[in-house]
Amino acid sequence: MDFYAHSPNKQRQEYELLSAHICDVAQKSSEFSKSYNSEALGWIVGFLHDLGKYQNSFQDKLTKNNSIKVEHSVCGAKEAFEIFNEKLECLTAQVLSYVIAGHHSGLPNFGTSIDNEQMSTLSARLKRKTENFSAYKTDCKYDDLAAHKSKLLSWVKDFVYKCNNDKPFAISLYTRMLFSSLVDADSLETERFYNYGQARAINEPNFHELKQKLDSKYESIPNKVYAINQKRTEIRNFCIADDFKKKGLYSLTVPTGGGKTLASMSFALNNLLKNGYKRIIYVIPYTAIIEQTAKEFKKIFGEENILEHHSNFISEEMVDEETPLNLATENWDAPIILTTNVQFFESFFSNKRGDCRKLHNVANSVIVFDEAQMLPIPYFKPCLKLIDILTRNFNCTALLMSATCPDFVQHMHSDSQIVEINKNYRQHYLDFKRISAKFIGKKTDDELVQAIDYNSRTLFIVNSRKHAKALFSKITAQNKYHLSTLMMPKHRKEVLDKIKTDLSKKKPCVVVSTQLIECGVDLDFQTVYRSLAGIDSIVQAGGRCNREGGEANSIVYIFEAAENDPNKGDIPIYKSIARTLCENAMKENKDIFDLSFIQTYFTKLLNYKDKETDILNIQELFRITSDEYKRPLLDFKFAECAEKFKYIDSANRYDIVILKTDEAKKLYKKIEKPCFDTDLRVLYRQLGQYTVSIYEFEYKKLKGKNILKPFAADKRQPDERQSILIDDSFYSDDFGLDISAEMNPDNYIL
Repeated sequence: MDFYAHSPNKQRQEYELLSAHICDVAQKSSEFSKSYNSEALGWIVGFLHDLGKYQNSFQDKLTKNNSIKVEHSVCGAKEAFEIFNEKLECLTAQVLSYVIAGHHSGLPNFGTSIDNEQMSTLSARLKRKTENFSAYKTDCKYDDLAAHKSKLLSWVKDFVYKCNNDKPFAISLYTRMLFSSLVDADSLETERFYNYGQARAINEPNFHELKQKLDSKYESIPNKVYAINQKRTEIRNFCIADDFKKKGLYSLTVPTGGGKTLASMSFALNNLLKNGYKRIIYVIPYTAIIEQTAKEFKKIFGEENILEHHSNFISEEMVDEETPLNLATENWDAPIILTTNVQFFESFFSNKRGDCRKLHNVANSVIVFDEAQMLPIPYFKPCLKLIDILTRNFNCTALLMSATCPDFVQHMHSDSQIVEINKNYRQHYLDFKRISAKFIGKKTDDELVQAIDYNSRTLFIVNSRKHAKALFSKITAQNKYHLSTLMMPKHRKEVLDKIKTDLSKKKPCVVVSTQLIECGVDLDFQTVYRSLAGIDSIVQAGGRCNREGGEANSIVYIFEAAENDPNKGDIPIYKSIARTLCENAMKENKDIFDLSFIQTYFTKLLNYKDKETDILNIQELFRITSDEYKRPLLDFKFAECAEKFKYIDSANRYDIVILKTDEAKKLYKKIEKPCFDTDLRVLYRQLGQYTVSIYEFEYKKLKGKNILKPFAADKRQPDERQSILIDDSFYSDDFGLDISAEMNPDNYIL
């Protein structure tokens, strides 16, 4: 009798043999697990994952098109306990059971021994009755299972030893990695079957050539002309020193304007080549910084080597396993990845198949955390612990990079060490001092407008999109620009290019922006006004003022907004500490940009918030207890962790696709009706350039005006979190998506 894994669809009118799928997934999962020294367990989890498809009811479901729901994932989870039934093997069995049981629905909570089988916990699911699935022992390569099992015992002992004091958290992270290896292998092999055996093309880069390209970029910089470039080269030379090529945890403290983006890439390439890593991952706080950094890297390394991943527009939960959209979920199969803090950390603390699919590709990498001081305080400790364990157990080097680095070590374990690369950073703070700061107290928008020198190049940075719009509307300059995240990325890039052109020609202009302009955007204004915020934000704003040192007297004016300034969450705390330090600096006739004030700010902030650095007790969700037989029990709450860990309030964010341009319309049509060889990943990345993310209350305003259409391209069930704007009068050239605009039916575009 033939057993099948997948039924025919519109792409391929054939069944896939189950034995072939199981063996292919086992091999691919083993390959993926090699990056964290787990080839044997990777093979085993792949071999066991679909044993439940040997049940007669599942075969009937495929061959007779039955719509009945058949539990198949739990079969392999149960079999793991039969195969690994010795006391020393119980941890292995539990890790396997979490991964296999959750490989479709997501990693579960363990639950309790009294959970009934209708519940979604692992304990409950293991109680569910299943049909006989033992046919796998004759249909598959059953003898290979024993061979791979024999390799595990010494590895398990070594791994548990390496987990040290972080044992529960480290094992939970390992479980996620194994889960990632399995679900990516499963998705890719399913994709390959429906593509008639054609595997997805993977770019295999020559990192030596990439390093040569970066070296050539540095050689083109006129060091002898500009003294400031000589200092940047000095920082870069620290980054490529032999002392910093070992695997480990590093920091790079560089003042704004010090060229840390290219310097950090020099470090990453050298460290990668020394340790034989597979890729470089940049983790960046804002999408706008990714856009600018990606643009710079693409010029140097070529677009084919750079992947930007900062959109969750593709969601596996909305489609069935075999749909092209599902199979296009990003798995980070590129040499250089640029992603957001939100994408990186929420993926690691998620329990969903789509979110976790990429994680195994983080192992064996150099990870650069840009603006590392922006790790959110409520998750400060679990994020740092994650970074620490990645360097200890998963063959990673991590670089924490900032102009204003806090003391990270005090929030890590006593044996943790962070090696600072820039041995001369205190002197560099003096070398790169090109501006002075002046605290001017509370100011209304009218007072700010009156202070503008229209013959100068002036930047205002405020704390909210509402304030940016209000202030911009009052400015009378002919040459003025507005920037905020209500503008789609492509629109922002176009505006930034215009601003850069004006600045290069020293043409007077006024720019009003939210904080998206503070990091990763190389702009050089004569004067900057910054609304009161955390000292780290004020320092970043200073990096946009007299960046190249060409002005004789440039000032950053720090003001407290009298109107339209947000005061939610922790913002009042940041502002209160910053206000006190600004006032102290004035009294002492010192500059707020002095390193001592920056360090004092973080010391006060983290001391004040110390009890809130893991406010939701994320680490406590992973415990090792004992069962009634005194065997260790992995009491992990993966689903609860995913629910609690929200880096930002993304649950209340909605994506709006703007189809105002012909290019955006063409992309949408291609996604609606993809060709056989269409790579949906590429199309969705491109469509992200025409997407704006808004808050729930803003979405409700737009929805109430009936100018949104659900985004349903290639999806069985439309999701209101992803919509299309059908009235282009709600998108303006000045402000982007205009929530307050009035409806105009004549402007409907769909």
